[in-house]
Amino acid sequence: MRITALLLLVFLLSACGADKLNLLIIHTDQQSQWTVGAYGLDELRGPLMTPNLDALAQDGILFTNFFTNSAVCSPSRAIMMTGCYATRNGVSSNNMVLNDIPTIADYLNEAGYVTGYAGKWHISGTAKPGWAPDSYGWEDNRFMFNRGHYKKITEESDGTLKAHPYKQIGDEKSFTTDWLTDKTIDFLQEHKDEAFAYMVSYPDPHQPWAVREPFNSMYLADDMTIPLSYPQRLDPLNSWHNEIINKSHKNLNVKRLQSIKAMYSGSVNLIDHNVGRLMNQLFDLELYEKTMIVFTSDHGEYMGEHGMLYKNQYFEAAYRLPMIVRLPGEESGLVQNEVFSMVDFMPGVLSLLGIEVAEDVQGRDFSMVLEPENDWDELAYVHHASHSGAGVFTPEYYLILRESGENLLFDRVDDPNELYNLYFDPAYVGLVDTLTGLVLGHNVGLGTPAMEWLE
Repeated sequence: MRITALLLLVFLLSACGADKLNLLIIHTDQQSQWTVGAYGLDELRGPLMTPNLDALAQDGILFTNFFTNSAVCSPSRAIMMTGCYATRNGVSSNNMVLNDIPTIADYLNEAGYVTGYAGKWHISGTAKPGWAPDSYGWEDNRFMFNRGHYKKITEESDGTLKAHPYKQIGDEKSFTTDWLTDKTIDFLQEHKDEAFAYMVSYPDPHQPWAVREPFNSMYLADDMTIPLSYPQRLDPLNSWHNEIINKSHKNLNVKRLQSIKAMYSGSVNLIDHNVGRLMNQLFDLELYEKTMIVFTSDHGEYMGEHGMLYKNQYFEAAYRLPMIVRLPGEESGLVQNEVFSMVDFMPGVLSLLGIEVAEDVQGRDFSMVLEPENDWDELAYVHHASHSGAGVFTPEYYLILRESGENLLFDRVDDPNELYNLYFDPAYVGLVDTLTGLVLGHNVGLGTPAMEWLE
């Protein structure tokens, strides 16, 4: 069994006092799965190229059915850090403060790692930028900021950090993605002889869309592809969708969408460029074979799907995420299709490092899916930040129940573009009952605010 052998090796190394595997987490904001070439979603991606992420996937494990439980920044990040849902971690919508419960960093510190974090945090309230907020265990948090999507950051002669207004675009040293990569490289160099765990959280490709040159003009708007679901801007069965289109996207047309997507693609390409810089640094420091690398995002971006931009609605694109894990000594080029979610992130990553979590952690150890034979239950639950939606992803279907009764059921296999809502089709009554039972049972068990209308 591939992963059993790896965990045995980790255990033996730890028992002998030998070097642990290091950990590098590369995290982005609002990056859809289709943006990474390794997923092969060419119709959505168009000319966008991600050679470094593709190489990482080829040398590691590509997860195709990894979901966030809440498609908005703060809740997703709180779940990621704690392995617990909002009913325990305290963060159900943006700009809330994380409860004082153990985080992934706390476990890493206890296991003897030197830890650090750079970039957007967004689970310490409303402070903006809020440099070096409560670190929740990340020891070196000098370059952590609470929230914001700045395009230029500079360091004054006295060490003061300055996040410039959004309209100011930095260069290859001061543009935020590059600047955070420089800080990550500094950490790697400083702690190359120690067991380290570092997380860099880029605030892009989240809007505002502009990125530094040459990436801002790297792709031509006319070359940008339009999602098949874009024309489905008005759904007679869902007034909420109509309201979103008429309120927030009534001025979105094909030309404007292509212009935005060209900048978004350039921003992703710059992220990919910096992933390459980090990989090269690990090679140069002879750390690549000693470091577990994880790449993922907090949520996706609709980028024209169903006529919308942004996230935090009810279609799959905002929930299904890119995730790549590179494990030294592990078989490369693996593709895993099992369904799991952000609540499983912390216990799974720690398990791969040989670290056990407490019994009250609500997430599951996703490394189980790497076993040839396992009893993994392929479910990912949705908790909408408004508390007016609750749902579940399975390998074949996606059900979302809404307080208004405007519910959705999609066939994920035969209708990946979510063009046909099956919820009200009599042929699917049995399936709806089964999936509804799962959603109810899950929410009852957690005591979520959604139970006020689900019951």
